[in-house]
Amino acid sequence: MLVSNYYKIGGSLNFNNSTYVVRKADREIVKELKDQEYCLVLNSRQTGKSSLRVRTAKILCSEGFKCASVDLTVIGTNYSPEQWYRGFAFELFNALELDVELDFDLWWQKYQFLTEVQRLRKFIESVLLEFPQKNIVIFIDEIDSIIKIDFKDDFFALIRACYNRRTENPEYNRLIFCLLGVVTPTDLIQDKQRTPFNIGRFIELTGFTFEEAKDSLISGLEGKVKNPQEVLQKVLFWTRGQPFLTQKLCSLIAQKAETSSPNIDKFVQENIIQNWESQDVPEHLQTIRNRILRNEKFAGALLVLYQKILQQGDIPAHNSPEQIHLQLSGIIKKYQGKLVIYNPIYKDIFNKKWIENELYKLRPYAEAIKNWLESKYQDNSQLLRSHELQFALAWAAEKSLGYQDRQFLTASLELERLEAERAAEIERRERKVAILEAKIAKDAELIAKESVAKLDKANHILTKAQQKAKWTIRIGLTVLSAAFLTSVVLGITTNIQVKTANTILELETEARDAQQQFESNQLEALRIAVQSGKRLKEFVKDGDLRDGLLIKDYPTIAPILTLQQILDQIQEQKRIQAHEREVKDVSFSPDGKYLVTAAEDKTARLWDLEGIQLAVFEGHKDTVDSVSFSPDGKTIATGSWDKTVKLWNRDGEELKTLQGHEDRVLSVSFSPDGKYLVTASRDKTARLWDLQGIQLAVFRGHKDTVDSVSFSPDGKTIATGSWDKTVKLWNRDGEELKTFQGHEDRVRNVSFSPDGNTIATVSDDLTARLWDLQGNQKVALIGHQNRIVDVSFSPDGQQLATSSDDSTARLWNLQGIQLALFRGHKDTVTSVSFNPDGRLLATSSYDRTIRIWNLKSKQLMKFQKLKPAIRSLSFSPDGKLLATGSNDGNVKLWDLQGKIVRVFTSNKGEPAHQGRVRSVSFSPDGQYLVTASDEPIARLWDLQGNQLVEFKGHGAEVKSVSFSPDGKLVATASNDSKARLWNLQGNKLMEFKGHESEVKSVTFSPDGKYLATALKDGTARLWDLQGNELVVFRGHKAEVKSVTFSPDGKYLATASKDSTARLWDLQGNELVVFRGHENELRDVSFSPNEKYLATSSIDRTVKLWDLQGNELTTLRGHQNTVWRISFSPDGKYLASASDDGTVKIWKSLDTLLAEGCDWLHEYLKINSNVSQSNQHLCGDSFPMQDPSYFTNWDKPYQPSKPQICLSRLRRRKNFLI
Repeated sequence: MLVSNYYKIGGSLNFNNSTYVVRKADREIVKELKDQEYCLVLNSRQTGKSSLRVRTAKILCSEGFKCASVDLTVIGTNYSPEQWYRGFAFELFNALELDVELDFDLWWQKYQFLTEVQRLRKFIESVLLEFPQKNIVIFIDEIDSIIKIDFKDDFFALIRACYNRRTENPEYNRLIFCLLGVVTPTDLIQDKQRTPFNIGRFIELTGFTFEEAKDSLISGLEGKVKNPQEVLQKVLFWTRGQPFLTQKLCSLIAQKAETSSPNIDKFVQENIIQNWESQDVPEHLQTIRNRILRNEKFAGALLVLYQKILQQGDIPAHNSPEQIHLQLSGIIKKYQGKLVIYNPIYKDIFNKKWIENELYKLRPYAEAIKNWLESKYQDNSQLLRSHELQFALAWAAEKSLGYQDRQFLTASLELERLEAERAAEIERRERKVAILEAKIAKDAELIAKESVAKLDKANHILTKAQQKAKWTIRIGLTVLSAAFLTSVVLGITTNIQVKTANTILELETEARDAQQQFESNQLEALRIAVQSGKRLKEFVKDGDLRDGLLIKDYPTIAPILTLQQILDQIQEQKRIQAHEREVKDVSFSPDGKYLVTAAEDKTARLWDLEGIQLAVFEGHKDTVDSVSFSPDGKTIATGSWDKTVKLWNRDGEELKTLQGHEDRVLSVSFSPDGKYLVTASRDKTARLWDLQGIQLAVFRGHKDTVDSVSFSPDGKTIATGSWDKTVKLWNRDGEELKTFQGHEDRVRNVSFSPDGNTIATVSDDLTARLWDLQGNQKVALIGHQNRIVDVSFSPDGQQLATSSDDSTARLWNLQGIQLALFRGHKDTVTSVSFNPDGRLLATSSYDRTIRIWNLKSKQLMKFQKLKPAIRSLSFSPDGKLLATGSNDGNVKLWDLQGKIVRVFTSNKGEPAHQGRVRSVSFSPDGQYLVTASDEPIARLWDLQGNQLVEFKGHGAEVKSVSFSPDGKLVATASNDSKARLWNLQGNKLMEFKGHESEVKSVTFSPDGKYLATALKDGTARLWDLQGNELVVFRGHKAEVKSVTFSPDGKYLATASKDSTARLWDLQGNELVVFRGHENELRDVSFSPNEKYLATSSIDRTVKLWDLQGNELTTLRGHQNTVWRISFSPDGKYLASASDDGTVKIWKSLDTLLAEGCDWLHEYLKINSNVSQSNQHLCGDSFPMQDPSYFTNWDKPYQPSKPQICLSRLRRRKNFLI
């Protein structure tokens, strides 16, 4: 590229460089440094910081100052603290020419007994301030280069300490620091336990104006263009005075303009904007781009923020972390309290298309959110569903998202919930119709056949007995007998059918009612579901219905599914009808054993967690608006609209009244040590008190009602939230430390995080916001539909709860993602409070109730969530352990409570396998485990995780492994189109040749005499152990993924990618086809009692079937493909493993009823709205069930005819063959 000799592009300008443009910043920095003020020049790159440093130092030196400049990149960062501090001190020593005064090496060695920071401080005091008896200005450039080193907090804390030493040692007034770099003050000292870097004057580097630039820059254009002034004005229009771009564009025009009157607009397009990456020399635009995109965690939020500025033209500046980071990239600037794009060049290059392309690269849902936003949030077809949504949520969990992303994901979650509810309702209705139609049709058909058979037999006997009777008489008797017998049978059967149909309808109606109630009344919904389940259980045990009742295990499974779903989702655990008027506040005691409430009935009340009222605090003359426990739990403070605060003991005795507020008291809070109380009032003040009622401080400064007040965890800081839309921080002396601005309406509540580093606020503007202690907004929580009135952090600080006028409470993570929505209150939810272990959340409401929500309430047993998919699963023979294999190569043993018992590692200490673990299998004695993976080997382990043997020889990944029933052999199946037989020493005994495609599954028959394999070519095959192929099972239309023997060894079941499972006899005859899954199958398994078949699928479901192909139930809950399913050996459990990283264990009706009754215990006992009969729904005792206890799947009633089991198929076998 041609470069003008006049203009200088990049690097620092010399003091006497003719193109140096003097700006407002030049005058400001010289003035401030002369006045002995520390200065901070914290701007984006290529804005003239270093040139400003050079010029300022020259001016100050000419006026008698001693100046030293240290570029921290020269020292480097890959050094020990001792080396780095020595290097920094040496740079100062040289710059200030102190070598004539002392020997630096000897001096540094002399004080080696000090720490590095102490040595540098000693160097400053005894050397820098001792020898040059002048004002010393130290310029430290490129300070961002050390932001990531561990000891940088100490370094900048020392600089701050030098400033603070001025009050003790006036000599320090002569020492002045000027820091330059691409950072924020909060970056300098990041340890939240330290005082932040809060000193120094900010020097803002603005773009050149025409008046500033004309004297320096026009000269280079003279003789090149006709009207240099006009050209410069046009240049400044495009660059808005950005120093680097202005110099570059002037240089390009001077060198490359083809006429004396160039079209500057066209010139900029051709030489800067078009093919900008190739023309960006030296790099400038790429530097901006890279700074925006360099951290994937924040890139999305920065792009969305920039997109908003691009679309709107400007946005209010409120110093959020995203805004500051975007400013430091250089792409935007602050102008008159707004953020705007710096110049038209940036706007043209980093345009809408560029943003969309970069977001597309970052977002896994880029196209969908683009279309959704373009539809103005109306096109729900663009919202995410199923595994796409789960993947997006996992991606978003570690990132700082923009508002639109959070909106999009929240809308997707809500839509998925609504669609699931609609689909479930449609499915329930269709199933009900299908079940009833099928039952009536089958019953009628069988009754007709049986009636005809009986009549034929009766006719035959009657003919034999009356051979000599007249023909006409015989005919008459036969007709009469047939008519009578048929009418009796049909009459009885019809009555049973009608009774059955009516009961089915009632049970399914109850189940549907329970689901509809759940949205607004979780406990009542559970009561209805338990009631329906108990009726179903009694129905199938009714002895009067056994004979002739032709139903499957249950006549309807709607109550079971409803109970399972409600127990999986229920959160409301208890409800207390607390007061006669609206409840204003609720708080857990520090030990979590009690609750205290405040209400409009002028009282506060103390409760145990059973809902028993222990004390009433009476004495206030108006609404009690706020209540708080002391940290030791012995004292309770109440704040009232009667302008007073009262202290009480737990027995309800008044201890002290605090008077001083001039209007309603709206908030009370104890200090962490319990010695002080802080209060907030409508009189626009907060006040600090000791427990004797002495007012210690008044916090004045808010311009409207102070609605909330909170102590920091260390007790040193107090936060207040006000209707004037601000939050303020104060010390305990009443001095204002910081004001947070950003809310657009009244601030209702403020709360510190447990570590004291974050403040949460809520407002009438429908948002909750998280802030750091410098007042920078970190996250906005958006989702409530009305004003938000309360906020509270969980004890571990990882979540927070909010409550709102929209009658809901919500749970969020710190990234602003909504985790849970608590519905049920019928009016404003006024307060939220976590119990000390974070497992319970209490809410209060204007509906006069207190509700307690269980935050750990999922009743489907979910094993620890792993990011890698779980591909394989096996129960131990005693049913006490589960083995799993996952995509990351890990093999793990678990107990049935989801606790990891053992993690298997290779002999090298690495994961058990180097690829996806496809199959795990226990030995029959439960002492060993064999595993297979994407590697061409299988491995044998003991249960202590020791690798014993490797089975080597396959030429491709091993897809399946199986132990023989006697535990002496192992079979393997591989994508090399072979199955092999091995002994436990790893020796190959047999290779099963003849497979025509990849072998996907292998299994031994229960007697150990046969081997079955499943193939990619759509067949399954049966072999003896000598390697002879006995039978080929043909019928599937796609790859067979799994094959298994029935427990008696006489039948095979297969699962295929053609979305069906099939049942076969060992002669290769297809007996039953199981249809119902919406996508490819992955696994199939027999129940130990031979009565059921379970299948799993890509459609995220597990289905249970009887052996005639009738679908009995669908188990939903996984968020991705279900790879493996397994019944426990005793049939008590059904486990499933999925791509969503979980294993689930599914429960039977008896277990669900037991858990439902456990949950309802207190609700039925203390709720006055529950009828007397329903109070005894679960009996008088409520034993707590072991969560690992499950009743047998084969408990339900089995009809006497026809038998729905393998014995019936055996009777059919000869006929089918």
